[in-house]
Amino acid sequence: MLFPVATNAQNTFIDRAGLHPLMEGTFSSKVVEIEPDAKSFMAAKPSIDISAMTAPGAFFRSVAFPGWGQRYTGNTTRGAIFSFVDISLWTGLFIMDYSAKSAEELYQAYAAEHAGVDPGRTHQFYVDIGNYDNVEGFNRAKRKSRTYEDQYRGSDYYWQWDSAENRQHFEDIRVGADKDKNRVYYFVGGLVLNRLLSGIDAARSAKKLLKNSDETGGISFGVNNQGLGLTWTGSIR
Repeated sequence: MLFPVATNAQNTFIDRAGLHPLMEGTFSSKVVEIEPDAKSFMAAKPSIDISAMTAPGAFFRSVAFPGWGQRYTGNTTRGAIFSFVDISLWTGLFIMDYSAKSAEELYQAYAAEHAGVDPGRTHQFYVDIGNYDNVEGFNRAKRKSRTYEDQYRGSDYYWQWDSAENRQHFEDIRVGADKDKNRVYYFVGGLVLNRLLSGIDAARSAKKLLKNSDETGGISFGVNNQGLGLTWTGSIR
């Protein structure tokens, strides 16, 4: 099926029955052939309904779930990338959080077995017992530095390591747990950053689509001294 299409023309009239220019010589025309199997091409790249599309809508979709805003604007490939990054970050966060909590339980149990410490103490307390063999050595160091208020008093804060090797092993476990806990915050930051980048990307895509839609012309019915016809305004992209 052949359609003559006007290019670089304003208010050009085309006869509905014959589909040929009524005002020959006033514009240049181009014949565009639509193949019978064009449906397969259209199925591969479906049209996007931008009648209700907004840039804030695209932005907040991607903030809620990275990639959703890209699919909203038809950018499925970039949407898949943002979604993959988001899922990967969530997976890493859960793994690192589990590792940190497991290591924390391990070093607390280890301190209870080898230093006589009751589980559930503050993090600072576990840092201190990893640096001193017993509470007497810790308090002596605090008196020497004149930081008396930092001393541990009472039986609740007693500890005595059975060997320096076990104390060092405890310290290695605790430091590893703290590193895993800090990595959790890195993953949280990555999740926030990925959402912002995805939202900005989706909003820019939506603005571009809406801008192109405003600049593209359209076809409407019209009547002039030549009779009933179609009016094309704008330019073909």
